[in-house]
Amino acid sequence: MNEENYNFFAMLNRLSLIERWSLMQCRQKENVCEHSYQVAIIVQALYYIRLNKLTAVTLPQIKLDLGELLQLALLHDATEVITGDLPTPVKYYNPELKQAYKVVEDIAAQRLLALLPPELQANYRPLILTGENTAAAGTLSEQQKLNRLFIKAADKISALIKCRQEAALGNQEFAAACSKTEQRIGELQLPEADYFVQHFVRAFSMSLDDLNHAALDAESKESVILQNEYRIE
Repeated sequence: MNEENYNFFAMLNRLSLIERWSLMQCRQKENVCEHSYQVAIIVQALYYIRLNKLTAVTLPQIKLDLGELLQLALLHDATEVITGDLPTPVKYYNPELKQAYKVVEDIAAQRLLALLPPELQANYRPLILTGENTAAAGTLSEQQKLNRLFIKAADKISALIKCRQEAALGNQEFAAACSKTEQRIGELQLPEADYFVQHFVRAFSMSLDDLNHAALDAESKESVILQNEYRIE
């Protein structure tokens, strides 16, 4: 019986130790593990928005796979357990630095894959080494391109939520980031992302009292206890 140990999942678990927004003064810290979960939740919503035709559909001939999207979302920043979360102003300082960082990400991806049993590496390779940072990027299928667009949109929406939450707490550090991030989401020209921003993002800045108040039905609003608890008039 082969009792060799593999470190892949133990390494991924350490994504909870990698803090995001390292150059920003944050009221509430956020780590890569939390962010990856949120991106998965958002991309699931984008999928259902598309499935239920709540917006005009982009590239309607392409059918998305929710399972594949969720897998990509959960592992979209997996290499940061090795590289760390490099701040955007550094990562995109110039084309040369951007390209160099892509090479570093590829090396990190290969290192992570090597921590898996050989039999599992083929399953995880397309989720971690997506082709974005290699010569193969030019050969991506339309399906893969749309997958990547949905993940990118969910990633930026997650960033917008963070910016809005910090701004709601009075943190002016994120004021400029809010407008820039929302602009970049619009530039993706993905109707599903625009729908999510329009209908769901504002609530992330609401207080718990306001969220609970909005969720009360007519019967609950007649409760004296809840009237006192949520200051219902």
